[in-house]
Parts: sequence; structure tokens; C-alpha cells
Amino acid sequence: MSGHEQAYISDFYKKRLAAPVADEDIAVYAHAYAAPGGLRAGFELYRAFPEDERHFKQFMQKKLPMPVLALAGEKSNGWAETEMAKELATNVRGDVAPRTGHWLPDENSTYASQHLLAFFAGGTTGSTARTP
Repeated sequence: MSGHEQAYISDFYKKRLAAPVADEDIAVYAHAYAAPGGLRAGFELYRAFPEDERHFKQFMQKKLPMPVLALAGEKSNGWAETEMAKELATNVRGDVAPRTGHWLPDENSTYASQHLLAFFAGGTTGSTARTP
């Protein structure tokens, strides 16, 4: 991967963002990832998936009783995020951010902050059902 960070990051960001991002912005991330060990944490996240699966099977034996908020972008995980949260918790509120990709707080900060504030205030923003 060394020496190919620009191509990797560019492909990754362009496929997971709802709106185009400038090559200059991608270059900033690519430069950071080109530092020694820069990509290691991201790769370790994916390497841990089998262990995560084992943990989640244990967690599913006794679901979380407290409120859980599951948000995702419509161009990313969409309603799948809410459905996955329901496997781990009994009180799930979820919603899908329109015109948003993988990085919800960066791409749609107003949506994210409104839903987080309402959730922590005990509000009802969000839905537990799928909507068309």
C-alpha cells in the first residue's frame, strides 16, 4: 500500500460520500495516511471484524435496555444501521440522513446535531420504522 495512499483514499472517499469532494481535500487525507502507520488503524478495524462478530453474538443474548440512537446516511448504510441496532437493544430510535454518505457529522452536521440533541434531551426525533 505504501506509495499508493492517494489512489486508495481517493477511491474510498469518492465511493462513500454523497457529494463530490475536491481532489485537493483528498490530498490532505492521503498525505496524513502516508505517514508511517497512517493506514494501520483503519486496516485493523477491518481485521477485527471476526472478533467483533463473536462479541456481538454474546451481546445479543441480553439486549441493552437503554435508549439507543442509530443514524446513517442514505448513500451509506441507510436503514441497515437501525436494523443492526435492534439486534442489540430493545429501545432503538433510528433515522436516515438524506443526501448523506458514510461520514454523517462531516457531510450533514445540522442533521446530526439536531438528532443528537433531541435524543439526549429525551425527544422523539427519529423513527423506529422504515420509511419509503
